[in-house]
Amino acid sequence: LFAAASAVPSFGAQVWVSGVSKESGWVDVNKTGNDGMLCWAAATSNVAGWWQSQSSVPAGIPQTGAEIYQTMKDTFKDAGNYADVGMKWYFGGADAMGSAYKAEAFRVDVDDPAATGGYWKDWLNENGGASAITTGKAYRRTYEDEDLGNGLATTFIDLMTSGCGITLSLVNNTGGRNSHAVTLWGMTYDEETRKIYSLYVTDSDDGKTELTEYKVDYQTQTLTYGDGKDVPIVNWEQTKVTMAGYYIEQWEALNLPFAAIPEPSAFGLLAGTCALALAASRRRRK
Repeated sequence: LFAAASAVPSFGAQVWVSGVSKESGWVDVNKTGNDGMLCWAAATSNVAGWWQSQSSVPAGIPQTGAEIYQTMKDTFKDAGNYADVGMKWYFGGADAMGSAYKAEAFRVDVDDPAATGGYWKDWLNENGGASAITTGKAYRRTYEDEDLGNGLATTFIDLMTSGCGITLSLVNNTGGRNSHAVTLWGMTYDEETRKIYSLYVTDSDDGKTELTEYKVDYQTQTLTYGDGKDVPIVNWEQTKVTMAGYYIEQWEALNLPFAAIPEPSAFGLLAGTCALALAASRRRRK
């Protein structure tokens, strides 16, 4: 879906999702046909496959990102959604999906949609339940007390260094509502200003199994609300972070501790600080 990346700065600090580098650790499943709207399921599968690669995975569940995606294609209709909904389904099932659970989203040949998913339900419930899967807005309006340039980069740094898997929901920057979902694996940024230079993502639409770096731009536009009669006219600015013709609408994060290779008696935790980092990031932006 994306065009080739334009020139990307070769300078700046880098940060990566746990266990990931430019060469390895990331997961990239691609659409295969009759699944044109399932980019959110592919992004979900990338994160779930990455998480399982660092966990002890029981037999009898999908093992890889490709197997997870095939399971989701066999379960859901070819329709749009958000990756956090997919994560909640995969890890916690219908209960974790809450109000996002809609039987009509499932294929007609799925006998009991409410019984699908939930492959890590017990582990999820032991570690925060559905609250282990979070989302955040990725654009700024001037009437909101928030610094987009610093805030978004800081959030991504906190997420990546705290063991979280991350997806991005994108919207066409030309004014249409054509949307897309990709998986975020790394970032290049200015350490002093915390301005993002580029993002490393995998994309289910590109037909390739590779990590791609995309240059990031900040676009600010003035918008007007009100008619000057019943509603006063208010002018305000909105700043968007854009890449390859899309702006980032929101991020979704899995902040679930890895399920460690078990000792003789029990599972251990490999990571568990993501939620604390998110809270700290939000405090800094206030």
